[in-house]
Amino acid sequence: MAGGYDDGLPRVLPRQEGPTPFMDTRAGSHISRGIDSLAQGLKQAAAFYDDSVANEQFNEYQRSVTKLMRGDVNKTTAGPDGATATDTGFMGLNGKAAMDARPKIEAELDKLDKEFAARIKSPTALRMFQQAAGKYRLQTTEQISSHTSTQSDVWYKETAAASASLARERIALDPENPIAFQTGAADIINSYVKVAELNGAVKGDQVWNEAFANGKRDALSAQVAAIGVTNPKRAIEILEKNRDIAGTSYDELYNPLRARAAEMTGVSLAARTYDEKTRAANEANSGHIANPAQPIYQQTASAIPGGMSPAGLARLVQIESAENPNAKNPSGKHVGLTQFSEATWKKYGEGDRSDPKQSIIAAQRYAAANAKYLRGFLGRQPTDAELYLAHQQGPGGAQKLLMNPDAPAASLIGTKAVVQNGGKADMTASEFVAMWAHRFNKTTPANAPMSEAPQVTRRPWAQRGMARMAAPGDSAAPAQAD
Repeated sequence: MAGGYDDGLPRVLPRQEGPTPFMDTRAGSHISRGIDSLAQGLKQAAAFYDDSVANEQFNEYQRSVTKLMRGDVNKTTAGPDGATATDTGFMGLNGKAAMDARPKIEAELDKLDKEFAARIKSPTALRMFQQAAGKYRLQTTEQISSHTSTQSDVWYKETAAASASLARERIALDPENPIAFQTGAADIINSYVKVAELNGAVKGDQVWNEAFANGKRDALSAQVAAIGVTNPKRAIEILEKNRDIAGTSYDELYNPLRARAAEMTGVSLAARTYDEKTRAANEANSGHIANPAQPIYQQTASAIPGGMSPAGLARLVQIESAENPNAKNPSGKHVGLTQFSEATWKKYGEGDRSDPKQSIIAAQRYAAANAKYLRGFLGRQPTDAELYLAHQQGPGGAQKLLMNPDAPAASLIGTKAVVQNGGKADMTASEFVAMWAHRFNKTTPANAPMSEAPQVTRRPWAQRGMARMAAPGDSAAPAQAD
């Protein structure tokens, strides 16, 4: 029998360590790296999210601020005359309007800051938004400050110019009154000096002294021009005594006065061939308020240029009130010779609406303002008849009627405004305008039916204008003026 193992217990003991850890170590490494990668991915995703939220809200914030500053193309506002205008935002405001609007827009910006901050929940995104919005707000505030400063100067200059204009009017309307002349001259000089100082002039320098001299000259000019309407000889005497004040403007002031004096003393052909019948008619009507020969019409048209002619003003008085200074429309809201509402009177009138003189002056101021407005659409000076239409319907209403001849008049200014002013509800704008052109100019009877009126060509009135007014005739039915 073969021999078996009989050497006893083995001398080599079994290994005590476990299996090789190779596979466990590699798996753990992968898991660790995976966890790190996941964490990085989450952080990156969070950063992208915060960045996107901050950018999205900042973009929307900029759009909102831009609408406040530059206007919203989809929004309209009421213009100075009440007509609809496109929103131009804060930067579109001029003069005092910009100054008055500054607190409001700054409050609106504060409100936007809070609204947008409240939308963002992530602290990181909020911090990013506030950093960007803060810089943008600072830039916007600088724009607001700059625009307000510029427009404050504009307003101060406009106010000074308006003060000078009113002072010239006061002198022209009572040129022989020494107190009126002295106070008017002082106001003109102060206004001119103020503008010079706003432009950087200092009292005593060349620019300041020129402004002072120009104020004295323009006060003298207003006085001699007004006196020269009825008494050019007297005006020349005043001019000669103040030749040093007139300075280089002497010839410019003297020549029209000399021509006027020659005309009034019979040198001109027109004076020698004067129609005696016309003169007799004027003398017979000399006591009538609506007689264009009354000095108030000449003086007012001279003192406030750019509005109606003297004859146009007289015709307006005739139509609006039938020469009754205490006239009131049925509602009682429009009063006086030229039928002003209280609101419009506050802007253009002075004193009592029933004062005939002040009523005529206010009508010319309003006509001059309306002429400036309508010139922007017509491309020319409006006729007296067109300015009467603006007096009746407001400048915005007149502009709509003149620029939209084929549109129903009622759709532009309302059925009530058409019917209460003698029109028919189904009239077109051109028919309504033609009717009042005829009535104002007395080219057809004031109550003529539309079938008797001339046929009109279908093109905007702006291209041809209403006919120049003829001599005023009998009074038409009072219209409702604003």
